[in-house]
Amino acid sequence: KLSKTQCPVLFLGGVQGPMHIMKTAKELIAAFPKDKIEYRIFEDAKTAGYEAYPEESEKLIKQFIAKL
Repeated sequence: KLSKTQCPVLFLGGVQGPMHIMKTAKELIAAFPKDKIEYRIFEDAKTAGYEAYPEESEKLIKQFIAKL
């Protein structure tokens, strides 16, 4: 059902994150239409990307919202 998403989506993840291992994160990202998904994978994050890099995540979220 994700392939039918019509609104923009921002995905923030970490390579070593406990919620989505890289394989799962890539599968999830690929499930969305390419023109609807934006994502950032934090290479050395051991937690969710927004927890490991709160300032950078906040900046990305604000930029994402501003484009809407």
